[in-house]
Amino acid sequence: MVCSRSSTSCWPQTLLVITYDEHGGCYDHVPPPAGAVPPDDAAGEFGFDFTRFGVRVPAVLVSPLIAPGTVYRAPGGTPLDHTSVLKTVQERWGLPSLTARDAAAPSLADAATLAEPRTDDVLAGITVPAAAGPSPAAGLPSHLQEVQADLVSRQYVAGQHDAADALPASGSGAAYDRYIRAYARPAQR
Repeated sequence: MVCSRSSTSCWPQTLLVITYDEHGGCYDHVPPPAGAVPPDDAAGEFGFDFTRFGVRVPAVLVSPLIAPGTVYRAPGGTPLDHTSVLKTVQERWGLPSLTARDAAAPSLADAATLAEPRTDDVLAGITVPAAAGPSPAAGLPSHLQEVQADLVSRQYVAGQHDAADALPASGSGAAYDRYIRAYARPAQR
């Protein structure tokens, strides 16, 4: 079956994976487990052998083929990791493994335990919260605007160009936007 973007006919066979690329530097009280299969025979920097998994990273699997309230852990003791996404795609479309690591990874497909897709309305009874008032950060620059403006200002030598010392003093999002648009140089290729 070929599904179009606007089609809802694909939903019964969909597995949506929501995860993070990295753990974000957050503390985890559980040490990373050993026993990972290295991707190949090459040693990494400082002789790192890739036989440890990394710190835990959250993931959410959404599918009408997963029973409500499921908390899934792969059987056999090998934890799910980012290569489990690769393994799932490889199994689904009959693709070869890229490395020994994804060949040994458990698949996410095992979380889909239902033979028939659910048809219940999972959003029934859910009320989307609405803001009671204006955002306290309205008009302020976003963190990304601040970072981008700082990077733009570093392109110029202080005291030798207006842009070096022209970061918006007003602190408004609009002022930061004007600064970035005025002084950002196009990327060199």
